[in-house]
Amino acid sequence: MAFTTSSEATVRVSRKRPEEQPGASLSMDRPYIAPEVNEDVPLLQFSCGKYFCNEGDPSVTVTVLRIGKLDKPSSVKYRTVDRTAQASKDYVSAAGMLFFEPGALSKDIEIKLMDDTVWAGVLEFTIVLEEGTCENGFLALGEARVQRIDDDAF
Repeated sequence: MAFTTSSEATVRVSRKRPEEQPGASLSMDRPYIAPEVNEDVPLLQFSCGKYFCNEGDPSVTVTVLRIGKLDKPSSVKYRTVDRTAQASKDYVSAAGMLFFEPGALSKDIEIKLMDDTVWAGVLEFTIVLEEGTCENGFLALGEARVQRIDDDAF
């Protein structure tokens, strides 16, 4: 079976089971764990991939979760990144380090919002957990988008 996209690329979809295809394997009797994952180290990730707020809100709170073995402290750096929303105009940029004490499941990051009187529609910025800064943990969902919905008259 083949599908053609608008860019004329062809995607082939096989109806064969993995064990019927040379070089393919799939096992449903045990969960797949990526080779780089260490089960003794917790996973750090945002609680969701997209957050919403209104322009008139004073701030938006983004939550970072720590999942897995929690007997040791963990830390990770975070920072905001402009997209259609601009720091110092639409929100106050944020950067720092989150510290998780042993047993801690989550930490909140509060990002202050800025209000204006000009209609701009929906503006967006991103908050990222920085690769390579995670101490005693590994990153899963390391980026979350924040959409700020305008409250001004059109």
